[in-house]
Amino acid sequence: MDNKDQHSGFDEIRSGAEDFKNEISHQFTKEELEHDLKHAFSASGPTNPRPLVISIICVIGFIAGLFVLLALANDFPVSIKEDPTWTLFALFVPLIGLLGIFLVWKMKKLGVYIYVAMAVVNLAVNLIWGHVALLPIVIQLSIALTYLYYFRKMD
Repeated sequence: MDNKDQHSGFDEIRSGAEDFKNEISHQFTKEELEHDLKHAFSASGPTNPRPLVISIICVIGFIAGLFVLLALANDFPVSIKEDPTWTLFALFVPLIGLLGIFLVWKMKKLGVYIYVAMAVVNLAVNLIWGHVALLPIVIQLSIALTYLYYFRKMD
């Protein structure tokens, strides 16, 4: 990859992040939210073609999320007695993450919002409770940057 391609990639991420910031700061009306939610779960496919990298990230995310939920379900009776707050949070995060991934799969901007919010809350809570691992942070940041790169192409 030459310097021009690398520069253009960073510009795309920066542009996607700017669009994301502008849309977050936008005051949504009730009608806009209802419209976004209605179309986010519609049966039709994405109006914009899904890039291969988004498909790969989503498939891996679906598989990883299901493995996490299965692991939690296996230990749920014991862990809920030992630390109910942490266990419920640990169950909540992959469910919200899967929702975000599903919406990104459908090329919906709402999925990026949900995924980024989940990642930020997850990181903050893990920092507070002292459960910090570098690999999940790097993975979530990489995924968020990839989503931001394609943010302009989403509905």
